[in-house]
Amino acid sequence: MRDDFDLEDELAKSIASIVDEETADAQAYVNKSTPEAGDTPDEEEKIYDDEPDDDSDKPDKKKVIIIVASVVAAVLVIGITAFLVVRAAFNKSKDNYGYYNELGYKAYDDKDYDTAITDFEKALTYDEGKGDSDTNINMMLYLYECYKKTSQDDKAEAILLDVLDRDSKNENAFYNLMSVYLDSKDYTKLGDLYEKAANTGDDDIIALFKKYVPQDPVATPDEGDYNDDQKVFLSADDESKIYYTIDGSDPKDNAQVFSNRIELKEGQTTIKFYAVNDYGIKSDVVTKTYNIQYSGPTAPEITPSDTTISQSSKVMVTVTGIASGSKAYYTLDGTTPTTDSTEYSKPFELPAGTTVVTVMVVDGHGKTSMASKTYKVTYESKYTQTEAEDFIWSALIDKKIVNKKHVDKDDNNCSMDYYSLKTVDDKQIYMFYYNIGHDAQDYWYGADANTGDVYKVTGSKGNYKLSSVK
Repeated sequence: MRDDFDLEDELAKSIASIVDEETADAQAYVNKSTPEAGDTPDEEEKIYDDEPDDDSDKPDKKKVIIIVASVVAAVLVIGITAFLVVRAAFNKSKDNYGYYNELGYKAYDDKDYDTAITDFEKALTYDEGKGDSDTNINMMLYLYECYKKTSQDDKAEAILLDVLDRDSKNENAFYNLMSVYLDSKDYTKLGDLYEKAANTGDDDIIALFKKYVPQDPVATPDEGDYNDDQKVFLSADDESKIYYTIDGSDPKDNAQVFSNRIELKEGQTTIKFYAVNDYGIKSDVVTKTYNIQYSGPTAPEITPSDTTISQSSKVMVTVTGIASGSKAYYTLDGTTPTTDSTEYSKPFELPAGTTVVTVMVVDGHGKTSMASKTYKVTYESKYTQTEAEDFIWSALIDKKIVNKKHVDKDDNNCSMDYYSLKTVDDKQIYMFYYNIGHDAQDYWYGADANTGDVYKVTGSKGNYKLSSVK
């Protein structure tokens, strides 16, 4: 039926057509029953004409009957036609989007939610109900309320998702879907809904989720350039789980749960991570880039700084600048140290003469640094050999080992012969043979060339030991 259908116009046309048709038929019938002038009846007709007939007006009555019958038939046809036309027009007035839309709102106002659902759903089947107009969106939100009132949760969720398909920034749909997922504790869908909200870029919609969105996690230490290995910790303000990747890929596609420190070695590493709270909502992805380039250990410092030394006390070499986790090795002959060389652990003494001290530091990554110094050392004693001998005789007299004439308690004449200046127990010692009578003893007496202290010296072949004089 056409959209421009007009009931009155169609009814008038139908009645006029029927009247014209029936009137024409009746008139034709009457004309046929009345002979025209000049007609000659046949034989049979003549026989009937010869019979007497008292009703001379019968042809007029028959004509009236035919006309009346025709009019009645016409009226009957008109009535039937009018009924059919009116019914068709009435049915057409119900078969459209606006009719069911209006019925739906009326049923909703009457709190007849089941009827409202039926009417709203019917309205949505028309072409007008398949668009994204404000009228459709509003009706769909009312339909959601009807589903909710009748505990049809699946349909309630589906109609809201349909709203978002038509209007991706519909704040009412987001708000109501949040309620649906929170009531059902479907936090996975709640998290997916937040992702959809975040993609809208609409601050008002994103703000709906503020209470449920975790804070962005943080990394310690922060990103930057480093010259040593780093141990990175990820943390969140609440009990959220943290997922991360270290290959630059999206952690929402393939990530592992953070449980311990992330150890970074030399090179560039990009850590991407985010937090997920108990609602299943993800924070923004945080990206941190670390550039680690091993620079190697700093060169060690060798002291003393003066390389030409003349003194009576021993010259001690100290190596500083060895970083924690690194080790130092040294040589004294000018060769390059290796890890098989002497490991430095404490200051060491330089011998008299020229000595090339070379030190190598090796850090935990196997990187090395080197330093070297050439020393020229001359030892000058504070006391002379003669003074040292006098110190020894004074000590022996004081201990009553000999008297002032160098005679012991057994009346033996005692004497001393100079042996050598030796380093014993880190001391420069003038060593003297001690003779009782004409017999040399198997020990020495010695005096410190720098302090004058006197000792008894035992041992042999360089393995000497100092002890006090008794």
